[in-house]
Amino acid sequence: MKVYELWDLSTGNMIACDNTFEQALESVRAYLDTGDPTYEEDLGLALADEDGVRTNLGQGRELAARAREKTSKITELDFSTLADAPVDAMPGVSSGDAELLRQHFGIRTIRDLARNKYVLWAQAIDGLSGVPKEPTGASEIPSRASFDWRHALLALERVPAKRDVPAG
Repeated sequence: MKVYELWDLSTGNMIACDNTFEQALESVRAYLDTGDPTYEEDLGLALADEDGVRTNLGQGRELAARAREKTSKITELDFSTLADAPVDAMPGVSSGDAELLRQHFGIRTIRDLARNKYVLWAQAIDGLSGVPKEPTGASEIPSRASFDWRHALLALERVPAKRDVPAG
């Protein structure tokens, strides 16, 4: 399996090991955000193959600039433009990830992802996960085994989209 290794070239220590290039760039950004701007001079990114052979993918300021490029493009957009941007405009989402989301769920934009019924279900489940199951008279809060997904979906579909909510 190929892995992306982020190295501190001044100490010879590996800082991070990631499975994708996008994850590796996210590691570079995270490392740069933790300290002195001169840290960028000390970074090196390599791709290590199954045999342990490493290929240099970048280092120093060039690597730092490459990692920041995607982030800086996003911060220049207003929210309505960003919502309609492809999902791979988000840090950590590769073009391959975006293609899989498109193929399997029909998700093309950040707005599509935010409004996807499976994402909404997951958010609802997470939100309800802290609600204790207590008797409420003759009936109880339904258990996971008896949870009616259709009912939950209908309830979620009645929730207005954020753009439809009047400003307070």
